[in-house]
Amino acid sequence: MILKTLLTNIYYISPEVIILLGIFISTLTGLFIKKNPVRTASNLIILTFIISVYQILSIGEGQHLLFNNSIIVSNFTQFSKVIILLCNCVVLIIFSYFGYKSTNKLASFEIPILIALSTLGMCIFVSSNSLLTFYLGLELFSLALYILIATNKSNSKSIEASLKYFILGAISSGVFLFGASLIYGNSGTINFDEISFIYLTNYCTNFCIYSQNLVFLTGLILLITTVLFKLSLVPFHNWTPDVYEGSPSSITVLLASSAKFAALVIFLRLVFEPLIMIKEQLQQILIVVSILSILFGNIVALIQSNIKRLLAYSAIGNMGFILMSVVSYTKSDLKYTIFYAITYIIQILTFFALIIVLKRKSNFNFKLDKLKGLSKNNSYICFSLAVVLFSMAGIPPLAGFWAKFYIFIILIKSNAYYLAIIAFIATVIGAFYYINIIRKMYFDKEQKDLITPKIKLNFIEILVIALGVAFNILYILFPSYMLKIISHYV
Repeated sequence: MILKTLLTNIYYISPEVIILLGIFISTLTGLFIKKNPVRTASNLIILTFIISVYQILSIGEGQHLLFNNSIIVSNFTQFSKVIILLCNCVVLIIFSYFGYKSTNKLASFEIPILIALSTLGMCIFVSSNSLLTFYLGLELFSLALYILIATNKSNSKSIEASLKYFILGAISSGVFLFGASLIYGNSGTINFDEISFIYLTNYCTNFCIYSQNLVFLTGLILLITTVLFKLSLVPFHNWTPDVYEGSPSSITVLLASSAKFAALVIFLRLVFEPLIMIKEQLQQILIVVSILSILFGNIVALIQSNIKRLLAYSAIGNMGFILMSVVSYTKSDLKYTIFYAITYIIQILTFFALIIVLKRKSNFNFKLDKLKGLSKNNSYICFSLAVVLFSMAGIPPLAGFWAKFYIFIILIKSNAYYLAIIAFIATVIGAFYYINIIRKMYFDKEQKDLITPKIKLNFIEILVIALGVAFNILYILFPSYMLKIISHYV
């Protein structure tokens, strides 16, 4: 009976097992293959991710609690894993195929393996159903990111970014552990479902004492604070601009896409499942954090001259925008929250694919002024970048407009008119710095001594960029279809 239960549990976590096996195989292959081990390891990890996605789809639907209720497999967690795996497939393609010869001369085969380890941590993180598996997933994907950020050893900013993220991440983990100790000390369990049950029913005798209840509530708030740190929300945002700027571009895209999505998924699961019983206390915190994030991120982005730092502050604003869609606590509207997140991921992947391509421009150092007059010889790159930027600014009829439009609908339906007004003001501010980049590419004159020759793209680069641009332009043709898919799993 025990063996049968164990085999059943292993079957339902087989996608994670496949990733782990892929990591072992890629490590051995990278050690023994001398010719282009980085590209080989990347291809093996991409293949592993694709097999893992197929296995997730093969498992089918339904909810299952595994390993003494410490891991949950549900439609939502499985859907989230598919998004994370597909996203990180694109990250690996960008890393290994975009300007590989010029940008990755010193790259080692361990980088794709570390990306796979981070992905494994994200999958465990989104499936966690106890404080222990939550911490295991959090640390696994965070530790891999700390190393990946520092892979550009010749760049002092990369080392500084890694150290800053590591120190602040360690403090964040300490906050979580302190909160977890308060929760366990007052409830006697680490399982999310049991924690919720104990709080709602006063199952423990010490819950009759108000001070004990307050300590327990403090632990739950500290738990959610850890996730807010990973989402780069004010006031836990300080690491974001420096880490985005210092990281290698292919690692920045990992931080800005799948890492954010994994944190968002566990945040939604916590807020709408175990922490629903502290809705009244948490709602006020989320409203304040969302307002501060959306205003601070968009206003500070206006004065940035570095593209990566601009995107970092833009990410803070976007996370605040997403958080606004949650404060109404309406489960039926979660499909719009997830759609916004997926749209943002595609925009970020496409944007960084274009930025990495521009790295071939000899004088390009991620400064906005280096984009002046770029359209003269690089019309395809500039058109693609303009489409993504217009979409991020929320210009109709692009996908970014609909993502923002759905959030406004949520706010108006829940009578949060003041939040809708703040979100609208922030959107207008954000549109200014996005469109300013387009202005520099198309209307500013390039210096005669810095004229950019035509940048040649290979087939994979053209394909990845074209797919990202096509999604933003063509989404209007199939809006209900995509929302139906998301709604089914969410």
